[in-house]
Amino acid sequence: MPLGPVMQGDPAIWPAQQFYLFKWALGQDFVPEHFDFDHDLDRVDARLASELNANASDLSDFARNGGKLLIYSGLADPVVPFSEVVNYYDRVTTSAGGPDVGGKFARLFLVPGMGHCFGGPGATAMGQPFTSDVPATPDRDVLMSLVAWTEQGAAPSSLIVHSNSEPGKPMAERPVCAYPALPEYKGGDATKPTNFKCVEHERGVEQRPALRYLN
Repeated sequence: MPLGPVMQGDPAIWPAQQFYLFKWALGQDFVPEHFDFDHDLDRVDARLASELNANASDLSDFARNGGKLLIYSGLADPVVPFSEVVNYYDRVTTSAGGPDVGGKFARLFLVPGMGHCFGGPGATAMGQPFTSDVPATPDRDVLMSLVAWTEQGAAPSSLIVHSNSEPGKPMAERPVCAYPALPEYKGGDATKPTNFKCVEHERGVEQRPALRYLN
């Protein structure tokens, strides 16, 4: 699979799939090793920001019309740093009036070990694209959790993710938690979600984008 964790770590395949944007902005002769962070990033932003950036954080119209937003991000994503997803979510809730207000229509789930969209060591599957099965219950299915929230008002505080079955290896399940909580192991059978608990952590991350790129 082109987005799988093996491909994501392959230097012969992954750059060719991901650096086409830089060729749009910097020309077909672009070589990743020669990228100048002091100058080229501004050139890319000047060329592509108006078409590709999605930084608008005021989702008041969306919320007012009953919209619900469920975001998930892998903590091992090599393409989209999870810190940028956290930064965006924090801007959304700030625009809404704070975490309590923003959390009524938007929630973020950070998935330990997940790569770009799916895959990675441990439990990362929750019915998203590129996974191999359909979850048995709504709390194990990210889409059905969103449907339940939208249609029944049941805002998810956690989701149950699982590892793909492998011969001779039991399937593991564990919770992923609504930000700013993260799952912590309590003890016992590590394949059982009941042996983990969601623990609140401090909001925010140390890395923040420069304001000039939030256009």
